This record gives sequence, C-alpha cells and structure tokens, in this order.
Amino acid sequence: MSRSLNLLIGLLLVYAVGMLAPIVPTGKPTTALRFGFLDIGQGDAILIQTPDGYNALIDTGANIGRLRQELARFLPMPMRLDLLVLTHPDLDHFGAAEELVFSSEVGVVMTVDTAKSDWRLQGLNAAILQRVGGIMYINDNHDFRLGCCTEFDVLWPGDNLITKRETEVNEVSVAFVVKYNKFRAFLGGDLGSEAELQALHNCDPTLCEVYLHKLGHHGSKYSSSLDVLKATQPRLAVVSAGWGNLYGHPHQDVLQRLSDLNVEVWRTDLQGTIYLVTDGLSFVSVESLKSLEKKELKI
Repeated sequence: MSRSLNLLIGLLLVYAVGMLAPIVPTGKPTTALRFGFLDIGQGDAILIQTPDGYNALIDTGANIGRLRQELARFLPMPMRLDLLVLTHPDLDHFGAAEELVFSSEVGVVMTVDTAKSDWRLQGLNAAILQRVGGIMYINDNHDFRLGCCTEFDVLWPGDNLITKRETEVNEVSVAFVVKYNKFRAFLGGDLGSEAELQALHNCDPTLCEVYLHKLGHHGSKYSSSLDVLKATQPRLAVVSAGWGNLYGHPHQDVLQRLSDLNVEVWRTDLQGTIYLVTDGLSFVSVESLKSLEKKELKI
C-alpha cells in the first residue's frame, strides 16, 4: 500500500477517533509548535509544524516559485507534507497547489465541501486524485488532532451555509482554532466579519480567546471587526499580504482597531516570513525572517 494511501486512511480515522495516530510524521520531533506565515506575495500560505514532527500547510498562495522558496527555509528536500488544507477556491489561496502536489509528496488534502463542484478546482482535483488518492471535504463537524497533541477545532463552514452561500467564495472558507497546550491561534481564511462571528459562535467562548489571530482576508476592512477581535482577544495578529498590493491590505481601519485593543501586529508585506515558536505553556517567540526582528513573549 502506498504511503499516501496510508496517510489518507489514517486521516479518515478522524471521524472515528479524532486523531491522526496512524500517520508517520515527516519531520523531526521537537518540544515546540511552530508556525511559518510565508511571504508568498498577496495570498495565504501557513506552515504548521507540530512538536512530534508533522508538517501541515494551510493554503499555497498563487506563486509556486515563491512558495517553494519559502518552504525550503523549513523543509528538507525532497519536500514532504503530511497535510495540505485549502481553505477555499480563490487563486491566492490554492493557485500553487496543483504544481505543489505534482512536485512534492503530500499525504492528505482537505478542503471545503463546496469545492467538490467548483470549476476553479477541477484540474487540481484531478491532480490530487492522481497523486494523493483522494480529498477530504470538511465542515464544522470535522475536528481533528494532528499527532499527539496539536488540535484543530474546525468552526466553519456549517452545514446550513453550503446551499446558501456557495457562490460567495470567501464566505465558505475553512476556519479553525489550532490548539496546543494553552496556546491557541485562530485561522479564518478570507471570511468576512459576519461569518467570522458565526464561526466563533461554534466554540466555547473561553476556547475562542486566542493568543494569535490571523487577520481575515489579508486585513480587509470587511473582516476582523471590533466585535470579532473582542471575541478572540488576541495578543498577536498576523497579516498575510503582498507588498504594495492593489487592494490596500491591510486596511487602516483594521490596523486602528488592533491599535485600540493593544494587539501587536506582524505583517508579511513589511517583515517577510513570520516565524513563531511556542511550547504552549510559558513562552512564544516570534521573528521576522526578513528584518531578523525578534521578540520573546510569555503566555
């Protein structure tokens, strides 16, 4: 049986036991959870490396060259990923996925349920079926754990949304809270503020108070409203946006909200790839790999 099929079968056990225990991690174990918010231009690509050596990539951006360049900072060649999550079918989130799947070893692919019939993903779906063996379509019923102790609490999309907003691509973004010990991070794709609030209603209020909030839709003024930020109460916010982008991301209104709430902001458009390391109990280290600015914080 191929390794990719083993990985797929292992992930299917999520539905039964909520854990990816059968997967053999592709990386080396450490004592910390690590995030790389990759500088891939205007788009999202977030590498998550678990303490027990699993590698997950959330979105790919649109430029395979930039993606490979940034992933090479963290992953040895040949490049191997245990999990690829595509939050929704927008080019700046999945555009490099097809080439990534063909040029790397990817264990399991997850995406939003509406992607089954989305014309933008037909070529990618075929590539995944050829190279990986299958795709998992998820919604807020599909929480899972990657390895021993990194939990993904999937908050969105809900079943009631699929038929109502399937043409509003951003509003079906997969959103989840990543949890490791006491550390929590909210990753909400391109959701607008209304959908973000609905997603946050799907978890216990104390569990949705996070240390890190990846700003919705690259810092759009229509995401990360004051109500959303008051719900998550982050200490750190990360903006994944391209330098000089045509959309004005991140919007000044959002930056002002964060300033009013004393939330520290890190931006890929200004600081390049943002690298965060935490033991989930006592410390968070965050660093710009471009300017080498670094801060050590307490949880």
